[in-house]
Amino acid sequence: MINIRLAQEEDIEVILEASRDIHSKASFSQVPFDEDTVAAVIFSFIDGPVNERMIVIAENENNEVVGVIAGTLLPSFYSTSRIAAEPLFWSNGSPKVFKALTECFENWAKEVGADFAIIGSHSQYTPERWSKFYKKFGYKPYENTFMKEFNK
Repeated sequence: MINIRLAQEEDIEVILEASRDIHSKASFSQVPFDEDTVAAVIFSFIDGPVNERMIVIAENENNEVVGVIAGTLLPSFYSTSRIAAEPLFWSNGSPKVFKALTECFENWAKEVGADFAIIGSHSQYTPERWSKFYKKFGYKPYENTFMKEFNK
């Protein structure tokens, strides 16, 4: 059984650990991890209006955290469409947890009036694995992203 609940302020430490894990394996790991900044962003998702952003925790039957997902609602630059974007997604690797969190994100997106959802895999190690899952849920590849660093 997986229990999904809105994150609370006391969850910041566990979400920080999940964020640190994601960052260490992500294609953007060259960007320094600043714990204070990450904690402030997490708090803004916890404290913010749930119709604009949310962050949830998935726990197993032993109340162990097995996943985290966040969502934020964005306007479209090109139309009146609203886009739900996922800036944080961590799971213990279980397909069951992955599915539950993806469905939670989609349900939230529909409830807040999103017309589209954008979800991604920033992992530099397993993009093929996650692409299979996302395609199974009806997602299509959307864009390629490029990054250039200026401070070196």
